[in-house]
Amino acid sequence: MKKIFIAGVLFVLIGWAFKEIFIPNWIAAGMVANEYKAYLSCRTIHEAFDTYKNTHGTYPEGLAALGSGAPAYLSKGLARGKTRGYRYYHEVTPSGYVVRAVPAKWNYTGRYIFHVDGRGTITVCDKNAECGPLGDNWQPRRPSMPYPYKLGAGCIE
Repeated sequence: MKKIFIAGVLFVLIGWAFKEIFIPNWIAAGMVANEYKAYLSCRTIHEAFDTYKNTHGTYPEGLAALGSGAPAYLSKGLARGKTRGYRYYHEVTPSGYVVRAVPAKWNYTGRYIFHVDGRGTITVCDKNAECGPLGDNWQPRRPSMPYPYKLGAGCIE
């Protein structure tokens, strides 16, 4: 009887550890990987837009134009506007373009929106529209770690 009780307690403790420790850490690691992939994809999209403009004299009408034809400037997945946990939206502006990378599911696939414009400036915004610029060597942080700069208001237009 005592062995069954101990086995039951161990089973409950292992279940609790998975629910409270392992699964949240696994989700957090996935978010960090998705965010870094979105950041790198924004840089790739900027380079593809600039290369397309230098070749054709104008910006493309959308991401799909960058993935079709020869040469393809983007991978097919990125040209469809989807990569690991993020969706990409393109908008032509008078000064060029803006591409936004938005998490497919907040706090599960990502915590930030990334913007890249025609100048190549990448900005990160949280869910509350507090934003800050990113440098060339940006690294995502675990959810419990704050960013090293104070975000300012006014990211999402």
